[in-house]
Amino acid sequence: MAQPARAHSRSERSRRAGHPDQPQHEGADRVSQHHPEERGVEDQSPASLALFDGDEGSLELEQREALVALLRSQVLTAARRPQEFEALLRHRAVLTSRLHDLFLDLVVDAERGVAYKVQIRAEGSAHFPALLRDTAYSREETILLVHLRQARLVGRAAGEEHVFIDLEECLEAIERFRPEHATDVAGDLARARRAVKELQAAGVLAGTATQDRFAITSVIEVVLPVTRLQELIEALGAPGTGGDTLLSHASSELSEEDHD
Repeated sequence: MAQPARAHSRSERSRRAGHPDQPQHEGADRVSQHHPEERGVEDQSPASLALFDGDEGSLELEQREALVALLRSQVLTAARRPQEFEALLRHRAVLTSRLHDLFLDLVVDAERGVAYKVQIRAEGSAHFPALLRDTAYSREETILLVHLRQARLVGRAAGEEHVFIDLEECLEAIERFRPEHATDVAGDLARARRAVKELQAAGVLAGTATQDRFAITSVIEVVLPVTRLQELIEALGAPGTGGDTLLSHASSELSEEDHD
């Protein structure tokens, strides 16, 4: 039985009749079939990605910027570098591949907006050259990390979206664990101030519009998990007591990786 003729839709009739609302691109379509590059397909050849004379790189600009930010910083955060962090999430696979070429791995906590690199260690008798070096936190930095982690836990439990701390509170937190036999007051204060600056440089503390006032960032949750926090609290013991030896050992274990 013969099939009834199918009624053409309005759009089909428009295309066939050259309706003014439907521009004709038949010629362009024919060209595109033979020359797919003319359909706007992005040219990913090295020449198309060149950013300077003699550029042999194969990454796009935003990929390179994210990679540089990751290599330069101990921690890359969405709060401080939103564009680079978003680019890292979009191009995670290719950036991880580039890091693997350097015996580095990429760790990303998208929920907290934190990303950082770690050194890949060889197994067995093999040896990989290290680009990063282990740097143990100082005694003062470790004490401050514990205080900041506790302060953020309390603040977040109270429903605070952002937890802030003043410089004076940071210095007092370190001062409480100053050994009773210590006599170099000026030196201890200088080390305490340096600890604040180091944790700010690491992204644990972020400056605010108010001088000597900081926000405790989500980086602290990555640097010091709750399980490790409890171990350090026990190592600290009571202020000014004999926990200094344990704390010194804990500080050497709680290390950060930085590049030379």
